[in-house]
Amino acid sequence: EVQTSLVCVVQHDLVFRRCIDIVPLIHILEEKENGVNYIYFKRDAQKNYREKARSLHRLEIGQPKLFSETTKLIRLPRYFDGTHIACTKWYRTFLQQTKFKPGQFIDQSIGKQMLQTAMERTTTEPIVVVDGRHHNKVSSGVHDVCTRYGCW
Repeated sequence: EVQTSLVCVVQHDLVFRRCIDIVPLIHILEEKENGVNYIYFKRDAQKNYREKARSLHRLEIGQPKLFSETTKLIRLPRYFDGTHIACTKWYRTFLQQTKFKPGQFIDQSIGKQMLQTAMERTTTEPIVVVDGRHHNKVSSGVHDVCTRYGCW
């Protein structure tokens, strides 16, 4: 049983291709006020995720959000099974509250449900960026899903 506050899931067939400073990400996950529960490490297939979400699903992900001087994250309106770090308590609750069949991949069940929920509200709303200098357009459904699940 996992007894740490955070868990890092690394898929057996995936590797990190470059060094990643994970310490700022840990700090983001430990700071409960920002609502981040899950940070996904994109694969090559998810390059330009913001543009793909716009063209495939009509979703505006918005600009990356600055969480620290060196760390920007983009909203993720769905769960992916790939390599990620997450809050253990959130993970347990997330898996217990959702229904999927044994043997079913989480990203193909829950992940798709999350994306469908985001796609129900594609209208954009302005989100004030942390620095307050400009507004960032984000689809209402993306904002709702990211607020509910805390996936980045």
